[in-house]
Amino acid sequence: MEDNLQGDYGDDPLKKDEMKTVDYLANVDKLKDRNKEFREGKFPWDDEVKRVLEKTFEHKNGFRENQLGIINATLSGRDCLGLIPTGGGKSLTF
Repeated sequence: MEDNLQGDYGDDPLKKDEMKTVDYLANVDKLKDRNKEFREGKFPWDDEVKRVLEKTFEHKNGFRENQLGIINATLSGRDCLGLIPTGGGKSLTF
């Protein structure tokens, strides 16, 4: 992101920070939309991933939030950063 925002805000550093925040939030929304395919999409390995979840990890109620998206992104060969709180099930995605 460029640090030379001017436009209607001139050199006001507070207005520049506001614009950076707006830009950041817009990018977060774009990432959420782009990653939706990994959370909700259909993949050739869906049945196998579900089988491993149930048989190996003995989870009958499905994945926790973000787990399936991380697994699908990884199996698709994409780089992935999983930001999950303590106790959120990160280990299962390794």
